[in-house]
Amino acid sequence: MKNDFVSKGRSVSDLKVHLVLTTKYRHKVFTGEMLTRLHVILEELLTQVASYALEGSQA
Repeated sequence: MKNDFVSKGRSVSDLKVHLVLTTKYRHKVFTGEMLTRLHVILEELLTQVASYALEGSQA
């Protein structure tokens, strides 16, 4: 099992974030192309901050 803890100085941390995108109305407004582009952007941002996604869903 991989150690997910980050140790810097005297502190140890393990930060997990749950990102949920909601729309104003209950009908689908995100297209498959939009979700794919968002996934690419998020992966680039995660790489820049030395992080990774545990799992992803484009449902």
